Amino acid sequence: MKKELWIATTNRGKMIEFQTLLADLGFELHSVSEIPNYTSPAETGTTFEENARIKAKFLKAMKPETWVLGEDSG
Repeated sequence: MKKELWIATTNRGKMIEFQTLLADLGFELHSVSEIPNYTSPAETGTTFEENARIKAKFLKAMKPETWVLGEDSG
């Protein structure tokens, strides 16, 4: 059984990158684009890392039973 990994991005290109990078790890990847009426949190961090954390925490609150990953490539 594959483990679910939700990625806090709406960027299709980033999802393709993650699919390529994580292909051998057995994750079933999902994007926040799959969540009806999803609205991204305010990106109030001062760095890419801080904004990625904000997105990951926001998504984790919505999907507490799964693994999540935030990204903010700017």
